[in-house]
Amino acid sequence: MSVIGNKPVSNFQRIAKQTITGTGATAYSLDRSISSAADLAVFVNNVRQEPDVAYTASTTTITFSEAINNTDTAYVLYIGQSVGTVGHPADQPLTASTGTFSGALSGTTGTFSGAVSGTTGTFTGGITAPGSVIQVVQNTEKASQTSTNSTSFVDANLNCSITPSSTSSKILVHVTFQQRTTSSGDYGLFGLKRDSTDLEGGSHFGTQQNDDWETVSFQYLDSPSTSSSVTYTLRYRSYAGSNYVYIGWASSPGSVQVMTLMEIAQ
Repeated sequence: MSVIGNKPVSNFQRIAKQTITGTGATAYSLDRSISSAADLAVFVNNVRQEPDVAYTASTTTITFSEAINNTDTAYVLYIGQSVGTVGHPADQPLTASTGTFSGALSGTTGTFSGAVSGTTGTFTGGITAPGSVIQVVQNTEKASQTSTNSTSFVDANLNCSITPSSTSSKILVHVTFQQRTTSSGDYGLFGLKRDSTDLEGGSHFGTQQNDDWETVSFQYLDSPSTSSSVTYTLRYRSYAGSNYVYIGWASSPGSVQVMTLMEIAQ
């Protein structure tokens, strides 16, 4: 059935019942605390009794105007206290700031902005909590080489693209590659860009000075503030411009350059 507004939760409500076993007395204890006789529906031998006439009740005691014998059938319904359980719709995502579960937790999706604790938990889809990894993508360049003696940053062959699932997500970029500067009198400087945006801010993420192959690795936590595809590209330049900087060892057996992107939930 169609509804207007939010979909109602599935729920079950029941009215608690208590059987009174007659002992020939008029006063009996109640399983639940009530405020007045009107909170109860009382039946003796399947005949409903009138509140404050056939019986009085307060807190956890009911008193009948006549004794209840063991041959009588007597019971009370707690009509002023419905006992209910509420179930979350199975086809709807669960969103909460905190959660504590004493039994099994299962669902297809879940988003939590605060702490979640439980004894067990199973999600057939994604569960998102601050700091969790939503997705990981990776790209490699094998036996590929570029070089420059420019003092301005130029793009290397290594890049990787990702489409964030949320504009609030951060992207953790991890870059590993091999480089060589043809003279110990110059430096190779390394940077990173997102699409056309310079992420090293006029500085650099790594520096090497060596006339031999070296492995360089760095990480950067970026806030792209978009849910559209973005591409990260390794950049490099020469410090003095007097010598060439090489990215990637192309000679057999060659080297592998790796860029890994991890979307981090916030």
